[in-house]
Amino acid sequence: MHEHGEADRLMRQALALAEEKGVANITKIEIGVGALTGLSPQALEEQLKHVAGHLGIDNIHFEFATILPEAVCRQCQKNIGQEYVCPFCGGKSIKITNGLDAVVVAVT
Repeated sequence: MHEHGEADRLMRQALALAEEKGVANITKIEIGVGALTGLSPQALEEQLKHVAGHLGIDNIHFEFATILPEAVCRQCQKNIGQEYVCPFCGGKSIKITNGLDAVVVAVT
């Protein structure tokens, strides 16, 4: 299951961020989910709760936000947002720069 591996990685990221910020009892974790990840927020939340339970952490509220895809034209190197063809040079070779990952945004 794709979501379980991501949930484990995100919980470790959240714990590290909580330690860095001095958060002793995590009550909420905000997660950005890239639109191109293929992850289901509902399935991811279920797996996050499962992983948190194994770590002895209960009653965490999870909030999810979508990270929209962004791209750069490989020809002119300009940011082209969500376009598939560069509006600046007409290039059709793009590099996706955002929206491919899930990340912990905040821990409280």
